[in-house]
This record gives sequence, C-alpha cells and structure tokens, in this order.
Amino acid sequence: MKINYLILAHTNFEHLDRLISALDQQGVNFFIHIDKTATQNYHNNKANVHVVEDRIDITWGGFGMVVATIKLLQLAYRTSGEGYYCLISGADYPVRSNERITKELAKGYERINIKAAPLPHKKMERFEYYHFDFKWRKLMTLSEKVITGLAKLFGIKRDIPFKIYVGSQWFVLSHQCVGYILQQLSNEPDYIDFFRYTKIPDEAFFHTIIGNSYFLKHTKPCVTYMDWGDGTGPELIAEEHVNRLKRVSKIEGTYGDFYPLFARKFNNNSKGVVKKIDEELRGIKV
Repeated sequence: MKINYLILAHTNFEHLDRLISALDQQGVNFFIHIDKTATQNYHNNKANVHVVEDRIDITWGGFGMVVATIKLLQLAYRTSGEGYYCLISGADYPVRSNERITKELAKGYERINIKAAPLPHKKMERFEYYHFDFKWRKLMTLSEKVITGLAKLFGIKRDIPFKIYVGSQWFVLSHQCVGYILQQLSNEPDYIDFFRYTKIPDEAFFHTIIGNSYFLKHTKPCVTYMDWGDGTGPELIAEEHVNRLKRVSKIEGTYGDFYPLFARKFNNNSKGVVKKIDEELRGIKV
C-alpha cells in the first residue's frame, strides 16, 4: 500500500529529517511545504522527497494554511496517483511501527476529526462574519477592525452556501476522497471564495467538503495525539507522554476514541524522547 506523507514545516529541520527517516520505506513518498517565512532553506536528496516550489506565507488562523495544503494535495495526487494521503506537521513523529501504521490505514476510512458546526469551541461566528487573513496573534489593521466591528454591530451576516463541518487540521484521506476534493475545488469556486474570509479556515475547509459528500459516512477520528496542556497550544512530547501511550491502546478525544499513530509536537532537541519512542513504542533498537 502506498502512503503519501504531506508535511507542513517551517523550522526544526533536524527533526524533520528524523521524521522522514523514521517513516521512509518502500511505497512511501514525502511531499513537503516549507513556510515562505522560514529563515533556513531545506534540502533532502532522497528520490521520494518532493518539496513544493511555490511556497506560501502561512499565518496562524489565515487562509494560507489551506492554500499550502491544497498545493501538497495537488502535487501528491499528480505524482503518486494512488494510496493514502497523510497530512502531518514537520513537528510530528510516529508512535507506532511503519508496519502497524500500514496495517491500520489498510482498514479503510477517512481519518479526520469532523462534526457539524457549531461546537462550543468552534462557533458559527467564525463563518457568519468576514474575517481577514491577518496575523491573528497581532493587532488588526484599522480598516479590518472597522469592517468586522460594524458588521457585528448591525448584525450583518454572510450567506453561508453549504452546511459547515468543523474539526482539527490533520487527516489521512484515501485517493478517492482526495480526488473528489480536488474535483470540487475545480468545479465549485464557492468553497475558496467563502473560506478565504473565515477565521481559522483549516479547521473547516476540507471538513465541509467531506461533510457534504458520501465520504462523511466513512470517517473515523484523526490518528494524531496531542496534549493541549493549558489550551494555548500543544505541549512538547516528553517521557510522561510516551509512558501514557504505552499504557493505553486508544485515546479518548473530542471527536471520538482513536488509536494514535503519530504524536505532536517535537523539535530539534527531542532526540532523547524520540529514542524512547523508537525503542518502547515502535520496537526499534537504537
């Protein structure tokens, strides 16, 4: 079975090389997008590593994240033409052996966290009003503040042309599902036109396309484990996380229980915990 790993990265290239080496096997291809703002260039001479040339400046909460993911899907779909498409971060690492990953994906299903909106932490306000692709963790421009503020003050809401589904960013999708998504993007410009001005669109864009299709009935939760700690962002994976993953076969999540195949996040200094994962979770003697 062929697996196409789609990797969004912007830093920690030493760990990115560890990630690629860990997942590399026959039938695997890697498609990598490096954020345009990255201060380093990334090179990998492996024949099965493909780097997106047209790089996007990705801002947290902005549409650039969706554009970069579409570029990865398009490149992988053209180059590979079959298998599963696994979107992960350059700060991820597998917590199961490659054999187990292949066996789990072979069961079928689209692995994506998906539910109909709204959810308590993903409210319809994200979609009902115009939001602009600025750096969400910095100040808005004055014009953006005025437009958004006036729209809310007078209750001016956008027309939503489809039922909205939401979830988390990462996924593993079948070749058939990816083909359907790319076809919809070609035939239905409303998806890009609408989500370009929504808040955190990567948590709803692909979900809405899948949610309004036959593929919704064949979804299961995503397979990436994260510890959100105080809720501001995923914590670095440490030894205590590895010990937890050793004790449990399934993780209880907002979108349902799941069997974790990957964990997030790691950095260049995570060599020690990666060694522990290789030895105790992946069965590799280092």
